Amino acid sequence: MSLKDRVLLVAMYCRTNLSVPQLAPLLGIPTAVVGRIAKQHGPLLTLAPAKRRPGTGDVLVVVGTLAPTQDRPAAASPKNHRY
Repeated sequence: MSLKDRVLLVAMYCRTNLSVPQLAPLLGIPTAVVGRIAKQHGPLLTLAPAKRRPGTGDVLVVVGTLAPTQDRPAAASPKNHRY
């Protein structure tokens, strides 16, 4: 595979919830190759861990989603959910 295809594979693996057996048919390659590429190139393409702990005034973005942490109406109890 070309380097461009390998980077795409690792990005798909990291950014989606697809497993290695699910990615293999999408790309038309064996499952073992997908796993090997993700294992080799994954650490090179991921972000480095933060050097410091977040402070009280910091805003954290997790996978592009802003998550409410202490807003009670926005983060209501799941016990009140009706089916």
